[in-house]
Amino acid sequence: MEVTVIRPERVERWLFRIAALGLLACTCGAVYAATVMTSWPAVRFLLLYVAPMCIAVPWWMRARLRTLNGEGNVESWRAGADAAMLVLAMARFVVGAVLPWSGHMFLLSYSAITTDTRDYRIVAVLLLVETTVFKLLVWQDARSWAIGLALGGLVGVVVKMRASARASR
Repeated sequence: MEVTVIRPERVERWLFRIAALGLLACTCGAVYAATVMTSWPAVRFLLLYVAPMCIAVPWWMRARLRTLNGEGNVESWRAGADAAMLVLAMARFVVGAVLPWSGHMFLLSYSAITTDTRDYRIVAVLLLVETTVFKLLVWQDARSWAIGLALGGLVGVVVKMRASARASR
């Protein structure tokens, strides 16, 4: 079963706008944190931890969009896996430590494995390193780091293997 995507160029423009709004929100939040709260940890969190994901997630979605065949179709199982991973990663950002995994590690490990775009994979790996520094050195949060890395990596390997098996048919 395939899902048809309407006008990929419109979706790409929408993703660019989402990234711009995310970066604007992070910048405004950081300015507020620096001036009103005088909180370096809040500024660091917004500018160095959240803002890069405001670029990486729409970039990843754009890379996914560009893997569509010439008819604008994508296999529904793969679109479903991508959507589920994005929702679960964002859920961690929304509800916090209630969920045991790092949303950054979860989505970045999954997307680095399943995305064929070389430039995106390089950025994803760099953000994995940055997230590792924050999780392990700044926040001493090895638990969510390990769970996010393991779950995202496991699902990524399964999706990649399934896609390879389907392509070889």
